Amino acid sequence: MGMYWKFPKLLDQGFDQRIRPSKRDRDILASARESMRRELKQAFAAEKALKSRNMLLVEAARRRLDDSPGFRAPKFRIQGSFAYSTEITSIQHPPQEVDMDDGMFLPTTYFENGNAEPVVSSSAYFEKVESVLSRLAVRKGWRLVTSKSTCVRMQVNERLHVDLPLYAIRDSEFSELIEKAVAKASFLTHDSINEALEFSDSLYESIAADNIMLAHREKGWLTSDPRKIEDWFTNSVSVYGDSVRKISRILKAHRDANFTKSPLSSIAIMVGVVDAFENIPGLVDQKLCDALTSVAGHLEEYFATPVPNPAFPGRQDLALCVGWKTTDRSSIRTSMRELKGELERASNSADRNFAVRLLGLTFGEYLAQDVDLMEAVNVTAQSFANTAAAQQPEPPVQSYTSG
Repeated sequence: MGMYWKFPKLLDQGFDQRIRPSKRDRDILASARESMRRELKQAFAAEKALKSRNMLLVEAARRRLDDSPGFRAPKFRIQGSFAYSTEITSIQHPPQEVDMDDGMFLPTTYFENGNAEPVVSSSAYFEKVESVLSRLAVRKGWRLVTSKSTCVRMQVNERLHVDLPLYAIRDSEFSELIEKAVAKASFLTHDSINEALEFSDSLYESIAADNIMLAHREKGWLTSDPRKIEDWFTNSVSVYGDSVRKISRILKAHRDANFTKSPLSSIAIMVGVVDAFENIPGLVDQKLCDALTSVAGHLEEYFATPVPNPAFPGRQDLALCVGWKTTDRSSIRTSMRELKGELERASNSADRNFAVRLLGLTFGEYLAQDVDLMEAVNVTAQSFANTAAAQQPEPPVQSYTSG
């Protein structure tokens, strides 16, 4: 009998748990997010009936509305990786950072004739939010970034930032949803719902998709439902298990350890991982190291074709690979092929020290160099001899830059 080594614990305890944002970073981001929410809520609540002189009403004034619409206090909802539980730390800093996405939803009046859209102009919405947050940034010593097309960014420190996408929702529908919520639950009141900063699950999930619009700096109002990606991914995890999240995080960290900047988006990684679970028989039953190897092999071929956007199925113009150059696609596929090969070499190694060093070169400094997290696997004498004969040479020495 011989022996070789598997490493699901090394990938889990020795890598996945180490690439998650630290408690300190989470606390800093959460505190900044709550400060931004409170500041914006107070500012909008102070303007119960906005006048035409306010920039928020320039679009309403242009269309000759007689009455200035009133505005409810905005609601907020965590989005992106912190909502999907796929968030990771900054592997290489600079330039990589830890970001938190917090959507702001403003209940407001919509025009009913022509293209139904908010009476508030998207540019004025940005202006108002930036005016409010700029004062907060000065007080806190933060920096407001206004160059992003679909959000306002608050740079909390050199490694952490909060992105605030700006949405509008139809106030008439929001009022109806509040009435239904109060009728269903005796402990809820109109005031308690209106005072809450966070969108409750029931209200958030009940908004009609065509009544959510995203403010864009250059393109105005865009129909955009942020729940589609979250719902699709949450459903995928419920079907295939938490390995979908783990492998997504590991592949994100592998990308960031090997590229300071990559055209391969985190959503594209998640889509590829889910596709692998949908199409590889028995993947859900494999050990983490074996499942990751299978997924990497699948992704080399998967990224050769258009990567669909789960929020816009069938829309080739909104595919997640739009903008990829031929060289981009080639480097992405090569990275997956090399990852698969390196995982196989480590898995087939009879020397656990060699396997850990090789994986360290593959995943960077965040991988724990802990041979005690390797699992011994017995094989027949003949297969062990074959494995030993095929043993690869020592991995080359390599240095890293990581966060």
